[in-house]
Amino acid sequence: MGLPTLEFSDCYLDSPDFRERLKYHEFELDRTNKFIKELIKDGNMLIGALRSKVFVVRAPLLATRNKSSGEKFFFFFFFFY
Repeated sequence: MGLPTLEFSDCYLDSPDFRERLKYHEFELDRTNKFIKELIKDGNMLIGALRSKVFVVRAPLLATRNKSSGEKFFFFFFFFY
């Protein structure tokens, strides 16, 4: 289906048909903008959850395995946060 095309030459005439087509494009841009914002928000939440989950699972393993070397734990913490 798609959106009706916007012709550059029609903007000079400023007809009601052109304004109606422009309204459809503006509405679709608003929908797309909201979808992208939600997608970014959900992606950031997913990344945050994965970081905290990985840190909770791996931090004790690194601490017990490498008690003498604190550098690896620092690298792990710095890399994931």
